[in-house]
Amino acid sequence: MRHAMLASWVMSTVVAAWTKVIVDYAASRGLDVRRPDVDLSRPDERIPSHLDDAIWASAVARLGDDVGLQLAETSVSVSSFGMLGYLLRASATVGEALLRVHQYHRLAKDRARIELLWSPAGVTVVESPCPERGSWPRAIAECVLANYVHMARGWSGVRLTPLEVRFQHPRPRSARELERFFGCRVRFDAGENALVFTHETLAVPFVTAEPLLAQYLTAMASGRLEELRPEGGGVVDEVRLAITAELRGGGDEPSLSIGRVARRLGATPRSLQRRLRAEGVSYRELVDAVRHRRAIELVQRGIPSHDIADQLGFSEPRAFRRAFRRWTGILPSALRRA
Repeated sequence: MRHAMLASWVMSTVVAAWTKVIVDYAASRGLDVRRPDVDLSRPDERIPSHLDDAIWASAVARLGDDVGLQLAETSVSVSSFGMLGYLLRASATVGEALLRVHQYHRLAKDRARIELLWSPAGVTVVESPCPERGSWPRAIAECVLANYVHMARGWSGVRLTPLEVRFQHPRPRSARELERFFGCRVRFDAGENALVFTHETLAVPFVTAEPLLAQYLTAMASGRLEELRPEGGGVVDEVRLAITAELRGGGDEPSLSIGRVARRLGATPRSLQRRLRAEGVSYRELVDAVRHRRAIELVQRGIPSHDIADQLGFSEPRAFRRAFRRWTGILPSALRRA
């Protein structure tokens, strides 16, 4: 029976580098789909998703629905995802890159839910719109899934083939190009956009791997991710500060319960959960994020793992090391050496 490793539902923006891909592609074909209210001069600038959607819609209306696969094969590059792209390319294996996609995808675009679903056959990578967005246009969905495969092939030097590909949109008049590219069964009218990889594929190494660079970028990515959190005293900030206070007080697992934090904030657990859902996050995600950020700070200061485990409320150092590897793809000792 498969299960979700993690899931993320977040607010909606994309980096300008991603929007620039479709603008430049259209320009190469003599079409101008720029908007005066969208500045693409700074790659890491955040663009509201509705403006990115409008640019895509304008381009697709003139270029055709099959432009998504063409973009993935010819125009999307490591720089199209900002810092995240360089972190993924520096990863050691396909599996490590997928874990980092899941953890840091908001650095590139946060209009999607991303899940990694494990089964005996392998892992299913789900990237679909947040529930309130319905489904993506065909061009965006096909470009998104094709990017996973195209990048992994380029960085590994191996023609990787998924077990299966699924799309939410209806079957196009011809699926020949999609089947040629993916090299496997392609399903349509599915409940989600997803790729299925074998466990063997996850272990395929990247020839572009740079462990030290990956460690450096992971620390930067963690800090950048925190900067994307809602600011201005909202409930997310209040809960994050309360969790931090519990941790600094030597909080163990019970003290990190939502009941304890809710009492600190003068709320009930149910009302706090409801307010967090309205912001698109869960309490456990916030606990995980606070622990993650604090762990990197403590490791970089040279604090031993057993002390960090105590400070962050883990039952034992081994549990902390497992969590750290899930967050960053490396063990604490590797970051200390770096």
